[in-house]
Amino acid sequence: MVELVDGYTIDDFEFRHVKTEGMKLYFECTNPDTEKAVRHVKNLIKGSEMGRALYFTVTAE
Repeated sequence: MVELVDGYTIDDFEFRHVKTEGMKLYFECTNPDTEKAVRHVKNLIKGSEMGRALYFTVTAE
């Protein structure tokens, strides 16, 4: 997942991996619109081969 999301850019959103704690992955985004950022990441993961088989949660802090 880190390789999929880290460096992902869409519209005015760019995502960077910050840290990994156990199974939790943390990313930061250049755009403050967290709701739209969450949607972009969910769509990216759901559209990937791995994402269709995984149960995951995307949240904003």
